[in-house]
Amino acid sequence: MEFPFLWRLFQIRSIFFKNVVLLQGTYYDLYQHNHPSQAVEVTEAIMEEFSREARKRGKRSLILIIPIHIDLAFHRRHGK
Repeated sequence: MEFPFLWRLFQIRSIFFKNVVLLQGTYYDLYQHNHPSQAVEVTEAIMEEFSREARKRGKRSLILIIPIHIDLAFHRRHGK
């Protein structure tokens, strides 16, 4: 086991811990409003612009977000 493989093994263990033990998706940090990527704010802006464009074209928008099982389990456990 050399460096690249050992590092990947550590990453997999970390992903396993988050998914199985914490019941938290590996992308959970992106949901935080203070995340440097501003993923929540960017996603919200895209959805708002999509809705505006639909109204401009005389259409109604429907944005459907389907959570995966990890998200549902996290919500049941933490209420978030």
